[in-house]
Amino acid sequence: DKEENRPAILTKIRQIVEEGLVAGYRPGDIAVLVRKNQEAADISKFLKECDYEVETSDSFLLLNSPQVRAVMGYLT
Repeated sequence: DKEENRPAILTKIRQIVEEGLVAGYRPGDIAVLVRKNQEAADISKFLKECDYEVETSDSFLLLNSPQVRAVMGYLT
C-alpha cells in the first residue's frame, strides 16, 4: 500500500537531496519529479518541514504569495 510506504519514500527523498547537496549540487539544481500533484504537495510539505526551501509550480502563483494574501486580507 502506498500510504504504508509513504514515510519510507519521504525519508529516501530527503536522503537523496542531502546526498546531492553534500556532493556539491546547489539547491536550485535539484528537482523531484512526480506523477500526481498530490505527491508534489506531500513531498513539498515534508521538505519544508525539514527546513528546505521548496519551489513548486504552485509557489509561483500570485495568490500563494504571503504579501498578496496580506493585502487581500486587509482589503476584505
